[in-house]
Amino acid sequence: VLESGVTVEFPSDRGAELDSTSGYCLEILGGEKAKEFARYLSIVEKYRLGEGYGASAARSLAIALAYATLRGFSRCRAGLAAHVAEVAMGTGYADVLAQFTGGGLVYRVKPGAPCIGVADSIPLPQLAIVTAVLGSMTTQEMHRVYGHAIRVEGLRAYKLFTDSPSLETFLDLAHSFSTRVGFLTTDLNEKIRTALSKHLSRGIVLGYFVKKRLLVVVTEPSSVEDVIAALKVMGFETRVDRIGRGRAEVVIE
Repeated sequence: VLESGVTVEFPSDRGAELDSTSGYCLEILGGEKAKEFARYLSIVEKYRLGEGYGASAARSLAIALAYATLRGFSRCRAGLAAHVAEVAMGTGYADVLAQFTGGGLVYRVKPGAPCIGVADSIPLPQLAIVTAVLGSMTTQEMHRVYGHAIRVEGLRAYKLFTDSPSLETFLDLAHSFSTRVGFLTTDLNEKIRTALSKHLSRGIVLGYFVKKRLLVVVTEPSSVEDVIAALKVMGFETRVDRIGRGRAEVVIE
């Protein structure tokens, strides 16, 4: 869960354009008329939809929490609406529960919406997340192309992770998963490993993997510029974030 998150400002005269998932989320909470709520919002978000950051779930959850606060609904009701919308629209399956739980490395123990499913979180030291968008891919497309491999390799990786849940285990399995599924090709893996070899050998880069078309590199904060420079040689445009520590909060002004 990344520190930057998504911020919904209310009231705002800028208005927010709803995607299909966040629109359906509001519809679940208050019917078709609830979508008018978006006219009085502005959404501040660092990442775009379809890049692999879980931005769709973050946006839906942020809007749902804001609307629920104004209407006096519970956080669980808001989380349920965001989760149902994500699943119904095929834009995400576990992102809402992870983001609702918040803080560090979050993983599901029991599937389902917030307050129904169960997630645990591993506290982490201050780490930097350097990412590079390698292309665009919707969740629907991902499941159409890689669905079988994801189900087989995902179950395998999950079982191994829950036997020994830690950041080190996660990064090892995430790298293995992304190569076995096909997100991280042999050619791309060799190029990245060569570019980061010095940082990997010194333990500055803790690990890397690819989700959909998103390269994720976990590194020590003091070495961010070195990692960015190494990836820039490969022609990658990078973004930097931090590991999030807090949970979702709603402040209405």
